[in-house]
Amino acid sequence: MGSNRLAAPSKKGTRCWPAVLVALLAGLVGCDSSDVAVDDQTSLCGPCGDVYAGDTFISGDPRLDGLFRAVGSFGKAAAAIDASFRADVEALADAFGVEHSEDTGIDILAAQVGTAIDLDISTSTSGGLEVVFVEPECEASVNVAVEAQANCEAKAGCEVSAECEGGELAVSCEGTCSGGCSGGCTGGCKVEASGTCEGKCEGSCSLDVAATCEGVCKGECSGECSVYVENASGEMECDGKCEGECTGTCELAAAAECSGECHGKCEIEVEGECEGECHGSCDAECSGGCEGTATPPSCSAEGSCEASADCQASASAQASAELSCTPPRLDIRFEFDASLDAAARAEFTARMAELKVRMVGIIQGMFKMRALIDADYAAEIGIEPPIAQITGQVQGMVNANFDDFDIPAGRLVCVLPAFEDSVDIMVEAGTSLTGTLQAQIDIVGVLDIM
Repeated sequence: MGSNRLAAPSKKGTRCWPAVLVALLAGLVGCDSSDVAVDDQTSLCGPCGDVYAGDTFISGDPRLDGLFRAVGSFGKAAAAIDASFRADVEALADAFGVEHSEDTGIDILAAQVGTAIDLDISTSTSGGLEVVFVEPECEASVNVAVEAQANCEAKAGCEVSAECEGGELAVSCEGTCSGGCSGGCTGGCKVEASGTCEGKCEGSCSLDVAATCEGVCKGECSGECSVYVENASGEMECDGKCEGECTGTCELAAAAECSGECHGKCEIEVEGECEGECHGSCDAECSGGCEGTATPPSCSAEGSCEASADCQASASAQASAELSCTPPRLDIRFEFDASLDAAARAEFTARMAELKVRMVGIIQGMFKMRALIDADYAAEIGIEPPIAQITGQVQGMVNANFDDFDIPAGRLVCVLPAFEDSVDIMVEAGTSLTGTLQAQIDIVGVLDIM
């Protein structure tokens, strides 16, 4: 495949590890302090866990294992985006007649496919594409943060309170809570709607009386409409952007005021209790998603656990590494060039359908990749980029006093390779994934939406 795949690199040389760690590793085998032969280590301790696989038991200390889990989650998330992007670009290459092989670099292939799409649009349409686009929303995983915090503290021997068991406790959200709020919500409160909306409508708006439409107008347009289609009665009606006023249905591109009936969600401004989905700041605990840093509360009794702070850090890192992004809204409309016959129109329409499907996946992956490795975009959504957050924690653990960790002697031999894998994963991410992100941005450029 292409050069940007995230694969497990081979071990090369020796890193400069703290002398205390090297000393601890020297001659220590077995699951206790007894003198056990190296050949007997596996039968006594089990095999060393694999960071790449996201194994949860490597060192035996929950704080370190939580960090290794975060690294593995980050690596798997990035690799999945990378692989999905490759598959989508190859599908577009097949649709638009671009020859390729598994050895073609993804950056080269993306550029070639982008050129082919541009050429097809310019020769098959009159005036290019009209694109209605709403960005994905990326959120840290609240459930992951809570579960990771509770598990870490429990394994560290903390006095875990009953309400923390099972990972049901919500987290504080340092940003925008998009879910349930156990206290006061300040900002938007979204509720399911099928009627009048006193705030902003997210979905479609039925317009019995002519009004402006911030999206796609389906019906009558008093001014110029970008696309007309034939309805069931054989009459031409608007099915695109209306430069005048729309009567019929307005499919909103984003949340906006609706002078008719709203179908979807209605967002109203609140300062207090929200009986629907809070989409603002929450002064208590947030459940659902967090557009910002998801910080799980300590599950241990106050002052009972020295590991709590480290557990909290690794839990927050895991939540950021396993963030999720909603699919974007993407509508592609066009007018055929007058020279195209019926067969050519059908073929172009099929290619545009494939373009839409594949671009939804590419854009969703691009935004998630940006959240993982792009510091500027991560700051926009209120999180520290996981690549920086996790790299900093790895370095902090490497430089830590290992006497502070509870690592069985037989698992110490697993710790150094796990740190080597962790560093390799994060270094690889900083190089090859940057190239993937740029290739994503380049091919999305054919839609002229960014």
